[in-house]
Amino acid sequence: MNKTGIHIFPNVCGKGLRIMHLGPILVNGRVQMGENVKIHIMTSFVAGGNNDDTPIIGNNVVIGVGATILGKAKIADGIAVGANAVVNKSFEEKNIAIAGVPAHKISDNGSLTWGGVENSLGIIAYLSYYIALWSIKKMPCSSIVYHIK
Repeated sequence: MNKTGIHIFPNVCGKGLRIMHLGPILVNGRVQMGENVKIHIMTSFVAGGNNDDTPIIGNNVVIGVGATILGKAKIADGIAVGANAVVNKSFEEKNIAIAGVPAHKISDNGSLTWGGVENSLGIIAYLSYYIALWSIKKMPCSSIVYHIK
């Protein structure tokens, strides 16, 4: 048993992978991950349902706490995935933010616009708070985008 809870197969990730916290991270051995990807705790990159399709993650992507990316979902370069998002479809547009269950575009400000991981970590935490509020109170998504700008 792996004491860190991090399960990443060799040759899955490009150079520059950053694991932001020790703790559970599950990456299927067939996942393809680009360079300079930042992964937070409690994330999963897994096959979808009863097929062997696995996610393809672009370069400079930030994956928030608790996010799950499954099936043949493709994540374009520079995307920020919000905390607890469930990504079950592809997002081809670069440098956007996605969040929710199921994930959908919430902003044109991806990880590159936010200036890399130092800024995006705070933004992802901030987004997570508003996504939770939106889920509970059905707050309009436009409010989330407004607060980011």
